[in-house]
Amino acid sequence: MKLILFFCFIFLVLQADAQLKPNNGAATSRPAFYALKGATIYISPEKKISNATIVVKGDKIYAVGKNVRIPKEAVVIDCSDKVILPAFVELNSSIGLPKVKAKAYKGRPQYETSKKGAFYWNEAIHPEINANLLYAPDEKANEELIKMGFGFALTHQQDGIAQGSGAFVALTNDEKSLLTIQQPSSFFSFKKGVSRQAYPSSQMGSIALLRQTLYDAKWYKDNDEEKNISLEELNKQLTGHLFFETSDKLEILRAEKIANEFQLKFNFIGSGNEFEIIDQLAPLKPTVILPLNFPKPFDVENPYISRQIALSELKEWEMAPLNPMLLKQRGIDICLSSAQQKKAIDFWKNLRSAVQHGLSIEDALNALTLQPAKTTGVDELLGTLDVGKLASFVIYDNNPFETKSTILEAWMLGKQKIYSPEKNTDLAGKYNLLINEKKFPIEIKGNSKKYSGKITYQIPTEESVMDTTVK
Repeated sequence: MKLILFFCFIFLVLQADAQLKPNNGAATSRPAFYALKGATIYISPEKKISNATIVVKGDKIYAVGKNVRIPKEAVVIDCSDKVILPAFVELNSSIGLPKVKAKAYKGRPQYETSKKGAFYWNEAIHPEINANLLYAPDEKANEELIKMGFGFALTHQQDGIAQGSGAFVALTNDEKSLLTIQQPSSFFSFKKGVSRQAYPSSQMGSIALLRQTLYDAKWYKDNDEEKNISLEELNKQLTGHLFFETSDKLEILRAEKIANEFQLKFNFIGSGNEFEIIDQLAPLKPTVILPLNFPKPFDVENPYISRQIALSELKEWEMAPLNPMLLKQRGIDICLSSAQQKKAIDFWKNLRSAVQHGLSIEDALNALTLQPAKTTGVDELLGTLDVGKLASFVIYDNNPFETKSTILEAWMLGKQKIYSPEKNTDLAGKYNLLINEKKFPIEIKGNSKKYSGKITYQIPTEESVMDTTVK
């Protein structure tokens, strides 16, 4: 009996220490707790606390609030006068996925699919593509998104009419980057992408092909006469979160008709001009993912060129920053996306422009954190900085929604990365450098932006010792 108990104990110990990937050498030692105190913390879009403390344990938030008891073994970090925001969630991205390339054109139309196997007959329909199997962390792309404030992304291969399922990832560069979610997220559009097949050749053809595919999937569900991997995967995805990519506001209304025909619910990836159909859009109550790539001002100095600019283009330039506020005002749930923004400075400039044009900071933060988390069904894990959620947040020197700010630190799944180390120490002054019991006077002038200095040392000569000063 004792022997049985002994082996049971060994089994439990091994199970408790189980891991998917072995450590090469000793495991990295980390403090049990981190405590960041004195900051202004946006726990959620509606809950902001000044002079607050957030305690991190592992990859989760252990405690947060104004009068938090800091564990004795915690590493305490002073964040006075800093602003902490929950990590944003990007829902329109292809980060970490291989780029899709079109096959070489052979000089004649392609009518049949060249794809071998039990797949759908048209190459623009490929719901079997699974981003989880293709994803590999892209450190450079992750860094740019993190500088924009993002910590998570729903990434998918942006190609075709039925594009396949996405992968929900944390913007880290290790094996923990892929997150498990209960329901799949799949993507659709009216663009056939890189497919060389002649059909479809128009948006009307794309609409017809998508409807035909959905009818085929419905038939396949009730019949098992033949194996079709594409339709099998599509039927699994239709019960999850569906995203439809649009390039114009009218495509939302066209896709909505398809959704009604097949009793589906689409979340729409918008194009930025949804304000033009707001009266038709408001009763539908969709979730719209809005880009922040507002049109740039037109050069109207030359009167001849200015006459060539259409009034509709000028109107879109004027109204684009108002688009998020107008949709939110009409009760439409919105998420904000960094799509087509290559630099963090441009993303924040346009985001502040949307705030200046009427979108409240609370609504802007909600559209970047909690609403995207709800849309993908992961709001129990992230979206706010409540206790028990993933410890992913970004620290700024000012409120970035109000003024130009600098990112100081990013915490992703409880791991700290410093971007702008603080320079509180003034190095100017006079020093003595001691090397091998010899003293060298040093004088440093200037400030943290630019220092200059000089060192004095002695050179022995035939007659005496001479002092020499160099910069």
